[in-house]
Amino acid sequence: MENKEQKNSFSELLLTYSIYTTLGIFLSCLFESYFFQIGMSIPEIIATAGLVYLPPLICIFALKEFDMRKGAIIASGFWALSAVAFYLLEGNLSVILAKLLIGMSVAFFWMPFNTSYYRHRNGNEAFLGSIYYAVNPAISIILPPLAGLIAQMYGFKTIFAISALAFLAFIPYLSKKIKAEKFTYKPIESLKSIDGLKTIIFFEGFAINIVVSITLSAMILTYVQTPVEFGGFLSGTTIFAIIASGITAKISDHFKDRKNIIIASSIGMLAGGIITASAQNIETFFMGFGILSFFRSILQPLPLALVVDKSKNIGESMIARDIMLGFGRASAVIIGVALILIFDIRAMLIVQTVAAAIYIVLFEIKKNKLKKSTT
Repeated sequence: MENKEQKNSFSELLLTYSIYTTLGIFLSCLFESYFFQIGMSIPEIIATAGLVYLPPLICIFALKEFDMRKGAIIASGFWALSAVAFYLLEGNLSVILAKLLIGMSVAFFWMPFNTSYYRHRNGNEAFLGSIYYAVNPAISIILPPLAGLIAQMYGFKTIFAISALAFLAFIPYLSKKIKAEKFTYKPIESLKSIDGLKTIIFFEGFAINIVVSITLSAMILTYVQTPVEFGGFLSGTTIFAIIASGITAKISDHFKDRKNIIIASSIGMLAGGIITASAQNIETFFMGFGILSFFRSILQPLPLALVVDKSKNIGESMIARDIMLGFGRASAVIIGVALILIFDIRAMLIVQTVAAAIYIVLFEIKKNKLKKSTT
């Protein structure tokens, strides 16, 4: 991958990321509650979640070039259009269209952003990852209850209207502050940059990325349905995740012992999945959800740090990572919907948490290949 412009400053990237993430969470944090309210079933909610993962894969193979400034502007425009779709359209049509638009935003923002962000690495890869992954849970303490209160008092269309205007208002800032940092790449050749890590990244997409953001978010509807209750539940569980991510990743940077931390976190996620899947009341479900959120916050930055540690060309590595994550996420949704239709959503959760625990086996098999990254 080739960079054709001076890189963006870390402070500008972090601020852009924080604002972009805040606006995205405000719009999307109550999706499951809204979808349930308009009559969608849990299998339909899970299936439409998968629509987000198709456009990024198509874009990776079709475009072969990304521009940080243009990408961020286009992505914000897609988010604004998705909010407008929710506001103007009704039923499943609005959900399908909006999800596809959000999927386009994933391609145009995250692919150039991840490359630009990790160009600032300097032996602090896991700590960069902890900042990267701590922003979302930190924001999620406040925004879901706030959005839930607004939706409860004024309706979901108020959320959609505010979000559309906010994303449009964000575009002039991006035009002024973000440099036109351009990257070109060859998708198939980029996969060579993550040799030895493809299976691990696939399982990250299949299990770690999906289990909390989609599976558990849909399972919450078994216990709570109103926007205020839904938002409050999400806020409560994310509190568990804040401090763990930063502390553990900082230790990982110091001791370079990523493998053992990932193994312990995988076991913790498996235990949390069993507790959550067997829950008979909201208290036990909350505890299991909290355990899964806690260990996911520890685990998430570390596989990405392995990719960055190994990378000789950060742009190629990030594109390759996005390809494998995309296939993992899409596979998780397809298999998950099948499991729900045949059994129930608890089966989907168990399969995903077992997949998370498979990290243990994968790291043992690849110990020699990963040795240079973990010492």
